[in-house]
Amino acid sequence: SPHIQAKVTYDDNIFIRPSHERGDFIFTLAPGITFGYWELEEGRDYFQWKDAGSLIERARGNFLIADYTAFFLGFARTSSENTVDHDGRVAFRWELAKLTLGATLDAGSKTEADPDVGERVRVRTLAINITSRYQVSDKTLLGLALSNTINDPDGFIQTTEWRAEGFAQYAITPLLQLGLGLAGGRLQVEEGSDQVFEQILARAEYSLTDKLAARLSGGVEFRQFDESNNDRTSPVFALGIDWRPAAATEVTLSAFRRVGASALNVDENFTITGFEATFRRALRGGLQFSLAGGYHVVSYTFAGGGENRTDHYVFVRPGLFYRITDRLQVGLTYQYRRNESNLQRFGFSNNQVTAEIGLRY
Repeated sequence: SPHIQAKVTYDDNIFIRPSHERGDFIFTLAPGITFGYWELEEGRDYFQWKDAGSLIERARGNFLIADYTAFFLGFARTSSENTVDHDGRVAFRWELAKLTLGATLDAGSKTEADPDVGERVRVRTLAINITSRYQVSDKTLLGLALSNTINDPDGFIQTTEWRAEGFAQYAITPLLQLGLGLAGGRLQVEEGSDQVFEQILARAEYSLTDKLAARLSGGVEFRQFDESNNDRTSPVFALGIDWRPAAATEVTLSAFRRVGASALNVDENFTITGFEATFRRALRGGLQFSLAGGYHVVSYTFAGGGENRTDHYVFVRPGLFYRITDRLQVGLTYQYRRNESNLQRFGFSNNQVTAEIGLRY
């Protein structure tokens, strides 16, 4: 089915500068098409309105869905930034008697203001995730997850990460599963030292019908650098909570700590620790209110040792949406974000106001 979205955004700091900010109106026209097969309509809704990565774990039923969207961006004052972005996604989920298989593919080429490098940059990404779960018995579950992620910002450092994780879980009660996982992989850095990592992870999943679901994975990571003897050990974790206290209300919470490679400097890694939360409430007459926010602490260190940069990033994004019909929706959102850094050139504050209209057939 085809879909199209039109947006106008006022951004008071399009280059996320600490001073001499430049504001501009950004006009976006985003036509696209979605096609595939899904047993439940909520499968398509998850795909179109939420991130594809959450689709496999949270949606139900079997589906194979593909989507492509082009984004035509025009700047009122800064015409040199006019561009065309691309986003393509495929999601697959299939349930058998004991085996559940899933896969997602996300490919994009987008221009964005990236706090890591401190400026506006085009980033090409490719992410492939494959998941499988096998129900050995009523209480025992085995799982395997494979992923490949490529991040390629123009003029900066490209990285490619390969990761595999195997895990086993046991149902302590009908609502609670506990388990253990082992993960490992390799991070290939275009101009710097490649890295190998291993993780030992404890796992827990809690589910109370459709109203409350929680997933926790946490443990320790060991990381080695091909061209350095400065191996590192650090805690890592990922927490996700979905709560539906009422039929018209949805709350999601995520918290995380993970390690990645900076695109700015050779042999520089970052550790990001943070949380994000979203509240959605359906009001009367097709009106919906949403509120999202989060806080991240990002610490940068070089492979040879020594911390040289720490960022504190916060954002809040309220929005009001009105579904005129099942196919037509309008919305108004505001986003405030701020980054405080011990290196002055990476600090910024930013306000964005967006009005949008979307139509899908």
